[in-house]
Amino acid sequence: MKTKRGFSLTELMVVIAIIGVLAGIAIPSYRTHAIKAKVSEAFNVADPCQIQIEQFYFKNGRLPATSEMTGIGFNACNTDPSTPVSRYVSRIFYWSGGVTGGNVAQIQITLSTDSSLGSAAGGIIWLDTYGGQNNTLRWFCRVPTVGVAVPTIYLPANILPCQNL
Repeated sequence: MKTKRGFSLTELMVVIAIIGVLAGIAIPSYRTHAIKAKVSEAFNVADPCQIQIEQFYFKNGRLPATSEMTGIGFNACNTDPSTPVSRYVSRIFYWSGGVTGGNVAQIQITLSTDSSLGSAAGGIIWLDTYGGQNNTLRWFCRVPTVGVAVPTIYLPANILPCQNL
């Protein structure tokens, strides 16, 4: 009597079908998380600029004017557009709501056009701050109304909700 060894063709096809379904679910999810990780780099790169603004605010009681941010020591806030900040961030730009700074300011983060960023490539993220009472600053993420907005699915969960204003 012969003993049966190995798997039948049907069993192999079932295993391959299961692997195909799992891969079909996992690969798009992986791509979304990979892009989200690359977009989160933008917030890490903007941290030194945020710190410089906060230090200025706590020292002077107001946000710095745009012209003050171009001085020595504020190079983290206004980067040269021809030189990328990192692989996934092409530019960081600071803007203030008044000549003397006032209480409104914005950091504009422009992502690079790297194809691995998917639909977030070339996107813009705004970080707004408003000087509050008792020497407090609060930062808000905002989806821009001009230019290419980064899809909110790629924004890190710790800064959501990123407001559509």
